[in-house]
Amino acid sequence: MKAFSLSILNKYCARILFGFAFAIAFFATSSSAQPERVLRIWAMGEEGKKLETLIKLFEAENPGVRVEAQSIPWGAAHAKLITAVVGKIPPDISQMGTTWMPEFRAMDALENLNPYIEAGKLSRADFFPGAWETVSYDEGVLGLPWYVETRCLYYRKDILASVGFDHAPKDWNELVAVGKALAGRPNSFGINLSFSDEGLFSIFTWQAGGELLEIKDGKVSSKVREEPVKRGLTFYADLFKEKIAPLGEAKDISVEQGFDLGTMPMFISGPWSIHVLDEVALNSKGKWAIAPLPKGEKSASFLGGCNLVIYKDSLNKDLAWKFLEFALSTKNQIEWYKASDCLPPGPKAWEDTLLAANPMLSAFRIQLQSARPTPMIPEWEQIGDAIRREMEKAVRGTKSPDDALKDLDAEITEILSARPENQSAFNKLLILGGAAVILLFALLYYMLRPFKKSEIVTTGGLDLNEHKGYGKWVVIFFGPTAVLLTVFLILPVLAAFLMSLTNWDIYSVTDWRKVSVVGFDNYVKILKDPLFWKSVKNTLIFAGIGGPLTIIVSLSMALLLERLTRAKAIFRTGFFLPVVTTMVAVAVVWRWIYHPKFGLLNALLYYFGFSGKEWLGDPTLALGCLIGMAVWKNFGYNMIIFIAGLQNIPHVYYEAAELDGAGRVEKFTDITLPLLFPTFILVTILTTIGYLQFFAEPYIMTDGGPLDSTLSVSLYLYRKGFKFFKMGEAAAMSYILFVIIFIFSIGQMLLAKKRETR
Repeated sequence: MKAFSLSILNKYCARILFGFAFAIAFFATSSSAQPERVLRIWAMGEEGKKLETLIKLFEAENPGVRVEAQSIPWGAAHAKLITAVVGKIPPDISQMGTTWMPEFRAMDALENLNPYIEAGKLSRADFFPGAWETVSYDEGVLGLPWYVETRCLYYRKDILASVGFDHAPKDWNELVAVGKALAGRPNSFGINLSFSDEGLFSIFTWQAGGELLEIKDGKVSSKVREEPVKRGLTFYADLFKEKIAPLGEAKDISVEQGFDLGTMPMFISGPWSIHVLDEVALNSKGKWAIAPLPKGEKSASFLGGCNLVIYKDSLNKDLAWKFLEFALSTKNQIEWYKASDCLPPGPKAWEDTLLAANPMLSAFRIQLQSARPTPMIPEWEQIGDAIRREMEKAVRGTKSPDDALKDLDAEITEILSARPENQSAFNKLLILGGAAVILLFALLYYMLRPFKKSEIVTTGGLDLNEHKGYGKWVVIFFGPTAVLLTVFLILPVLAAFLMSLTNWDIYSVTDWRKVSVVGFDNYVKILKDPLFWKSVKNTLIFAGIGGPLTIIVSLSMALLLERLTRAKAIFRTGFFLPVVTTMVAVAVVWRWIYHPKFGLLNALLYYFGFSGKEWLGDPTLALGCLIGMAVWKNFGYNMIIFIAGLQNIPHVYYEAAELDGAGRVEKFTDITLPLLFPTFILVTILTTIGYLQFFAEPYIMTDGGPLDSTLSVSLYLYRKGFKFFKMGEAAAMSYILFVIIFIFSIGQMLLAKKRETR
């Protein structure tokens, strides 16, 4: 028994010892193994999907590293990156458009790569000069060029040969000569150009020997009043004046389609058009080529593309730099070109036979030597918007180039003068805190004010003064709603008002210390802005004409449906369908209806012997076109409300009127209209409020053009806030819009009350 016990004990001891040995070996192995390192990369559009090629190569060279790549749609990328930076949760690396670099620099979001470059393999000499300009700033290098693109001239060799030119135009004189010869053919133009493009404006300015801005000792000033800039704009506007470039006819015509058909045998574009033409320009295969842009006093073109950046809040900066060195080596620039067709940013990569032997790329290789980016300042989006407006006025002939540049110079000077100034934290808190306290006290007074006892004694309802115990139940049931309204309505409204008292912009998105309290300066600035008043005028016209038209059509359709005896449900559904159809789908249909060459409206005009119109390209017609589309899309909603109102009118009234000999007109004017009056008030208020906020129609259809003839207050507010990041001005504008809507709504309610008291 003793021996048995000892053997059992020995077995248990052996098992315990084995367990300890296994545990020690396991933890020793785990501790000696390197933990997996994760690198987070955000890329945009197709680049994000194709990045997997480089990621696999990088992971193979770096065991223990896992790269997480996220593809973000281009339309959402800018807002997502800003949100990540503000929340201090950015990726380790992200793709960034060259024009976005100054904005994120202003937010102090990007890591200075100078220490890495000094100790690494990459240098300025490895990139084209223009590409390096997009990442190099006074404080250091804030990224590395990933791929580049520039603008060249696409031309039809066969068509140019047919008018006596065996080569592409090399300078401005040849461009005019070739353009006139091509435009002399039936139903044709010489070159397809945009009449409002800040990139093309920059190109022709540089080619004329001019500069848009001067950046010296950190200060930026306008140079658009100088003679070379005027010369460049005058030459560009003359191309339209002499019918070499189409002004309105080509707005809704595909560039590639016009090129393939030969009606517009030249256009300026980037390398992406090579693949587009290969796919869609089947009639002109082998008949076109690419050349550097015709030069003025010198050769110049716009340089765009994307960079790779590392964020200051990155958790893996060393590993991120390792990926940048890997991805931007000459070998992997070529690999990336194979995967994406994006042009390499380094001259050495262009020596590879894959690029050097490609005849379609030789023009881009030449043009990249003189290509340059637009000025790398955060205010460029605002300046670009001003350029587009004044450029369009010069091209359309509503202003001379000299007057357009004079106004542009004033706008640029005002934009640049709005740069933030330091203000003490005490002053900010004192002013904003005081405003917040006043607003809160006013709100509390309004909510807790004593109610006047009604002179009318009601027989129903619950009097809380007689039933004190029910008060707590009111709080319990109303409390959640009050909390939601406070968090998602009252506090944001108060915050927006406080924001309207500041100069909150791109410089202060991530650092509130850069915010300055400006009082009511934003309101004064907006009320002095001619463009704001133009947007107000457009909005009032849209609401003043579109609102009544929508109500009239809605009531007419409701009366028609009420008289139908068959298929009423089918017609009701059909009339309501536009309301639930997305605005994008509606816009696609109506753009074709308004198309200057293939549209239904012009087809009808041609059929009856009239000439066609530039419906969306004519400043006098564009707003009316949007009103027509809005009436068609929105009348169904009001129609349903009117149908409900009509069904609430007792038929006894109509029967009595018929017995008295009343006709249809008398029944409508004496019975239907008076009894529909409450419904009219509801529909009028809802329609007016909706139309005063109209945004989607101009945003999708015209982008506020032509010549700002369809710019609405809401669209202008959107540009201020989410394009130019002038949050303070946008908040002030939103309150001005609120006041306009409030005045109209109160006015309509007072008129209704006055009518009821008669």
